[in-house]
Amino acid sequence: MSASAFSWGIALLVAERRPVERRWFLIPTMVVVALLGMVGLHAGITGVLPMIRIVPVIISSIVIVSIIIYSFIITRDLIQ
Repeated sequence: MSASAFSWGIALLVAERRPVERRWFLIPTMVVVALLGMVGLHAGITGVLPMIRIVPVIISSIVIVSIIIYSFIITRDLIQ
């Protein structure tokens, strides 16, 4: 788990250099955040974790995915 988190962090640092030109990187980031939210939801539904601990994870995933989608849409006109 820590190796994937480290490599994803490095990839985000590279994408941060020129964010508008690398806006394509928002798509896999959105997928990862959405999947983390779904894993949390699955853990709550199956009873692995109490649902009260999952609610903040789901809310934050929805907020972050919404911000990523918004960023992807507003930057489409900036690329020349």
